[in-house]
Amino acid sequence: MEGAEVGDLLLEPGLGVEASEPGWVAVAAGGNEAGGVAVVTTACADLSRSRRHGFNIAEQPRYRPLGLSPGFVPHKSCLDFVRDECADALATIRQHVPALIYAAQQVVSSLDLDLVRELDPQMVVAMVCYTLDVSQYAIGISADANFYQAINRALKQRDPEVLLQLAGYLYYLLSALDR
Repeated sequence: MEGAEVGDLLLEPGLGVEASEPGWVAVAAGGNEAGGVAVVTTACADLSRSRRHGFNIAEQPRYRPLGLSPGFVPHKSCLDFVRDECADALATIRQHVPALIYAAQQVVSSLDLDLVRELDPQMVVAMVCYTLDVSQYAIGISADANFYQAINRALKQRDPEVLLQLAGYLYYLLSALDR
């Protein structure tokens, strides 16, 4: 690896990829001893994330905090956050929020909350909203209008204003996952 710099892309020879983006590393099955690894420094925009995955190229882990305030204390219920802030922040599901809230209330009311004693009921609501397939509860809503998809897209974009709007809901969801 002489001459390789931090951020270069290392690829196993014979993958059919001539160049790629800096910052990615491919790990060959046999490692460096099995036949060498080529260092690629030329950037190539056509190697998408899915193609990198197909070539067994793994992204170097980076810590990228969500920017949620560590002292945040929610001032209302999870469903109120979903109805107000989340509906405003997530345009793709805005029209389906009433169906989501209705379905979440139905599911939560059918649960035995004694089975999840460690969780605050608001945390259970957050988990239900995230995992709920709204298309099963409302006619005409496609499966791609689910809350988890909209939340995941927003988290990937990392827009500080959107994350601030989602902070109340995310507090309940992440608190539930933390337990």
